[in-house]
Amino acid sequence: MDFKLIGTLNGESTTGVVKDVKAGAVASIAIGDLVIPDDGNDGYVRKVANGENSTTATRVYIATSNSSDTASADGTVELVTAPGMILEGTATTKANLAQGVIDTKVTVDVAAGVITIDEDDTTNGFLRIRRPAGGAANFDTTNGVIEVIAN
Repeated sequence: MDFKLIGTLNGESTTGVVKDVKAGAVASIAIGDLVIPDDGNDGYVRKVANGENSTTATRVYIATSNSSDTASADGTVELVTAPGMILEGTATTKANLAQGVIDTKVTVDVAAGVITIDEDDTTNGFLRIRRPAGGAANFDTTNGVIEVIAN
């Protein structure tokens, strides 16, 4: 599981939805994957891509099921979303976690199917790094676990 939903800002309620996934891979979305609208296929969603960025507001979902798509058939996936969704994930480079990355909008890296938070790539980022409780001194630089805000 790449990401875990840990809450929302201002106590917003989460919304569970089922969305369509285009054919092309077997179970292309796994539990915990970040998912966004598939701009090339209206009404469909897809797993975020390496270096994913956006110059507009991007609705972000987190998968709560594996998708049922196959190489030849469309499928569905169960998702959760909310305004101000707080997600826990892992930084690509743990050593870069410091004061300077707090409140920075960042992108993601995807390697071998694993999604990490690219704390160095701020070009049109769509996730915002959240201040750890107690400030930057409390970043988990051993495991690289950080919180980001989506939506």
